[in-house]
Amino acid sequence: MHKYILLSAVGGSRVLEAGDSLSEVTQSSGVHTAGPTLLLAPLRSGARAVQVHRSGVVLLRGMERLAELTPPE
Repeated sequence: MHKYILLSAVGGSRVLEAGDSLSEVTQSSGVHTAGPTLLLAPLRSGARAVQVHRSGVVLLRGMERLAELTPPE
């Protein structure tokens, strides 16, 4: 089982994987990293998660991006 830590700041979001040590996995994750994360919440008993950011919503399964929804301009 993988454990992840999401760090969010004004300049963007970063993902760390927690194991024997912390390692950054931001580049290989499906998480939106270009801006701050407003909310990251588990869905369906933790099998999936939803990430809300300024520009839209990302649906994740683990660290795999399943879909991204953005509002019309």
